[in-house]
Amino acid sequence: MREGLGSLVPFQTTRWFGDEFRAEHADVVNRCIEVFLRNDIGAYGEACRMLGRADLRSALPRLKMPTAVVVGEEDYAAPPAMAEALHRGIAGSTYKVLSKARHLTPLELPDVIAAELAALMARIPQ
Repeated sequence: MREGLGSLVPFQTTRWFGDEFRAEHADVVNRCIEVFLRNDIGAYGEACRMLGRADLRSALPRLKMPTAVVVGEEDYAAPPAMAEALHRGIAGSTYKVLSKARHLTPLELPDVIAAELAALMARIPQ
């Protein structure tokens, strides 16, 4: 990161969004780039290191709340195999893979994510 966050933009944008979405929604991609570039470089680096070291799999069986695990089929930052492991570790969770989606699924497929959230909310006891 000696070259700054700008040097990561080409990698990040392909990680965040699929090719078709990037081509059709340049405005959304550009807004995400603007937000990304406002990160504090030191804090961003520390967050990346922390996430790389975090292994909370042993805590998964203790999670008792309704849980939906939703992942983009093409997400290589948090791939389907990782999401499936979460699903297997959290009793009663649901699991869905979103076709042709990458990491920022709420921006790529907002209606699908809204429906998944509504289904999750419906599982919460009143």
